[in-house]
Amino acid sequence: MTTQPVLKKHNGWGVDAITVAGFLALVAVYWLLKVVIPVDTRIMPFSNEDLFIYFPAQHKVTFEMWRHGQIPLWNPYQGCGNPLLATAQAQALYPLNIVYLFLPVHIAMGAFAVLHVFLAGVFTFIFMRTVGASRVGAIVAGILFMFGGPIMVRTFQTSILGSAIWLPLVLTAIHRIIQRHRLVDALLLAVSVWMLLTTGWMQIVMYAFYMSALFTCADLVWSYMREKSAQRLIVPIALLLLGCVFGLGLASAQIVPSTGLSLLSPRPPGGLSIDQIIRFHEHETLRLFARDFLSPGPATRPRQAYVGITTLILGFLAILNTRNRKYAWFFAAMAVLFGVLSLGNWPTFRLYHRLPTGDWFQNPARFRYLWGFALAILAGWGTDLLVGPRKDGVSPRTSMIARSIALVIACGGIVVVAPSLGRLYAIAMLVIGAVTILSTRRIVLHVCGAALVLLVLCDMFLSVTTLMARPETSSELFRNQEQTLDFVRDKNTLYRTHMLRMSEDWALIAKAGMLTKTYVTNDYEPLPLKRFGAFYSYMVCGKENCVKDAPFFGEWFVTYTIVNPTLLNLMSARYIAQGPGRDFYQELSHSEIYNLESAAKHYPVVHKAKGITFFENTAALPRAYAVGNAKVLGDEEILPFLVSEEFDPREEVVIEEPVTVEIDEPFYQEAEFVEYSPSRVVVRATCPSGGYLVLTDNYDPGWQARVNGRTTEILRANYTFRAVPVEQGESEVVFEYKPRSFTIGAAISVLTFVILVALVFVRFVFLKSRVQKAVS
Repeated sequence: MTTQPVLKKHNGWGVDAITVAGFLALVAVYWLLKVVIPVDTRIMPFSNEDLFIYFPAQHKVTFEMWRHGQIPLWNPYQGCGNPLLATAQAQALYPLNIVYLFLPVHIAMGAFAVLHVFLAGVFTFIFMRTVGASRVGAIVAGILFMFGGPIMVRTFQTSILGSAIWLPLVLTAIHRIIQRHRLVDALLLAVSVWMLLTTGWMQIVMYAFYMSALFTCADLVWSYMREKSAQRLIVPIALLLLGCVFGLGLASAQIVPSTGLSLLSPRPPGGLSIDQIIRFHEHETLRLFARDFLSPGPATRPRQAYVGITTLILGFLAILNTRNRKYAWFFAAMAVLFGVLSLGNWPTFRLYHRLPTGDWFQNPARFRYLWGFALAILAGWGTDLLVGPRKDGVSPRTSMIARSIALVIACGGIVVVAPSLGRLYAIAMLVIGAVTILSTRRIVLHVCGAALVLLVLCDMFLSVTTLMARPETSSELFRNQEQTLDFVRDKNTLYRTHMLRMSEDWALIAKAGMLTKTYVTNDYEPLPLKRFGAFYSYMVCGKENCVKDAPFFGEWFVTYTIVNPTLLNLMSARYIAQGPGRDFYQELSHSEIYNLESAAKHYPVVHKAKGITFFENTAALPRAYAVGNAKVLGDEEILPFLVSEEFDPREEVVIEEPVTVEIDEPFYQEAEFVEYSPSRVVVRATCPSGGYLVLTDNYDPGWQARVNGRTTEILRANYTFRAVPVEQGESEVVFEYKPRSFTIGAAISVLTFVILVALVFVRFVFLKSRVQKAVS
């Protein structure tokens, strides 16, 4: 008779709890010694810049809305308006972002990073203990994952860091389900998947799905081979599906809107060419990759590929671990697979590119997150081989010879290829390994285990660094950025500002609009609205896409021209903020309207402060106005017409669908704002005859409108804005953002939560009933 497999039960939960506390202490010490004390004031491109130019603004606006009882659905401060919650990277629905509700954003970002680095180590430790690793092996794996380059380099991108840490807990839940067949483990999987899906970086989420799916298949096959019964796989497969469905259901309030926005953006899922994917990594080679992970010691910037010299040695030894051979070989295969895929210009990646989801994401180097995790797990198994229990069924003599040969090969290889510090690590590993091979005394193994942990910590602390400015350590730099648009903010105006900045201009950051809560025409946003991107591009370069094979990111840093400046008027851009290195008048001279002299007359300088020059555009249209005429054109005709001499925005609006409006005579009338909040706008206009109220905010299908209490269709106006037909006399128009995607997603999430609570309640009642029967 075959019995149900169970997880190995071990004693010492108190010791494990102390270990978890130790992880927290290590992260705190690391943060103090490597981040807080060596305060820096530099912002470096492609490193810590997102900590200043992207995430603080996103989190500040998002959680200020939550604190005021508003759902952060719409962001009015960037690019003439854009969905906020749906961008995902705002992490508006990620439960662990609760810290942003109680702390200033720059302090909360540091707390977020410390918490998630800590959880990376704890979750890895839990996974290793679940699959039978010794305590010291689990500790080594946890330390290597949380302090390795793939995690520490992501402390500069909060959404990637949040996404990266949940993989080991997902794997833990999967393994427990397959081994124990219990509902509580399905609930653990549901919670893990829910957390993972709301963290905001879908590329890392997808990569975690790859490894989880492969691990699930492997674990199910091992379970079948052990029991020789396909029937016994039905329950775990059902529980796995249940956990995934519940996790997806809980995250639907985030996933459904994000999917909808991606379809409206310049970067919908699929369709990326190889050239687009490896755009910034076409020169990546195995030699450069190896140089990165074989070079221990201090560095001026985090190295994503560095996982430790000790990790490589222990990972090589793991292949001899016969107690857990299947797991060691599985993660060895994962390390090879994802390490090769991280080299995007290799033929292997071109094969992957043809698979489903293979053409969704840029930057294949992010596969190193999975590569680093797999190597950390292998190092845990290698640690077990050296200092773990000696119950592998292999004769002591054979084991000693095999371990000796493997240790000499691994350490000798490192001595040959690594710099001097790497050779010291290899020699130390050789000494520790030799002692464990020659002695089987328990106390000796404990001492060697402690020495191995200290060696791993030394490797990580000396070689993986975050010695760069962060908002919590460079608060003055952060506060300066909050003051960049004070001139416009002090005017308390709804007019927009057009920003001219270099890609590495830290005086006028990309998301200054959100950070200062002023309205700007351009920004840095991976998921802007496609229509607005085409409109903006046509203004800058005269085409709907300024760079071939590159999507619009809220701004173009490759061209310093304004070919069609009249489009600034349609965006209500009353002010232009120019940062160092830019010349507004020179850029205007590329148009057919202005030369340098006429540009200075039409756009006078009105203010200078902190290296930023402000110009005024008196021809800018107000944010809301009414006109008495409309012209109906097709999509391809609109942008050329908007910049032609035939078009006068104060006489007509361009729409794409004919609407019957009774017009006695053409007119132009400014409108009055009664209310303007992110997701609700109330405008009042008095018209001499029927016409159209135009709001220079981006059109989105989630917006609804009422005119004098009657529901009215919103028209797409002037290619990317909004308009509604109004009658003669006074009209009050109410715009409300109620996207169906969020309504549907939130309903699914609430329903899933209710079902989960009901299941837990029924399970609790059932267990209580069984206990009472057993007692009686």
